[in-house]
Amino acid sequence: MLAVADVAFAMSEARPYRPALDRDAIARELVVEVGAGRADAASADAVPAVLGVKTRIALRNAHGVSERERHLRFREAGAP
Repeated sequence: MLAVADVAFAMSEARPYRPALDRDAIARELVVEVGAGRADAASADAVPAVLGVKTRIALRNAHGVSERERHLRFREAGAP
């Protein structure tokens, strides 16, 4: 959760190489992070909600498990 919040905060600040992103752009970037397995889906839902973004952004399958969570469960079970 803290990592996703830190990423969102960093995106909200202007950098020498890019302007600050707005809340909706941050939410879209978090979707990319979840899809790439770099962020937890539940955290990616919670952080934009605090920013006032109403859209649910987490990518989940029919069982309510993100792709990253599914991958980690397979790895814990000994699958490659």
